Amino acid sequence: VADIPVYGISCRNRWTEKGIEILELILIAPSISNRVDNELIEYAREMARLD
Repeated sequence: VADIPVYGISCRNRWTEKGIEILELILIAPSISNRVDNELIEYAREMARLD
């Protein structure tokens, strides 16, 4: 779980505003991060493809 926010921050310049919102949600709500980790990873992959 801990490496996901780090990954998001490291590539934040490539994220849309919605991506930033998702990242912030993970950072402030770690209790639900396990449930959305896979979704966040897929979202990051989609952002990488669009770039």
